[in-house]
Amino acid sequence: IIYSILLSQHNKAARPVGYAESKASTNSAWSSRNMGVLGTIILIFLVVHLQGFWAKMHWGEVPMVTYGEEEYKNLFLIVSEAFKQEWLVALYVISMGFLGFHLS
Repeated sequence: IIYSILLSQHNKAARPVGYAESKASTNSAWSSRNMGVLGTIILIFLVVHLQGFWAKMHWGEVPMVTYGEEEYKNLFLIVSEAFKQEWLVALYVISMGFLGFHLS
């Protein structure tokens, strides 16, 4: 994130005067012209994902399950309960689409 901000500032400083004629659609792909928007949406997705699963796994109260003689945190239950929420499923599907555009 920091590198992308620094790179954008460097690019603007390298050419302080804009082009006389700009035909962005012929010079670049939609995804490359919208990296800032795509990156912001992906950042929001990452925060939601890490808060909902990673942080909960490490510091949240997670029910335990026993396999054989070993006891483990029941992470399957956390995931299955989370994906019963339609808005979260929609967020994941949309975010994966944006991630694909961002990486392309």
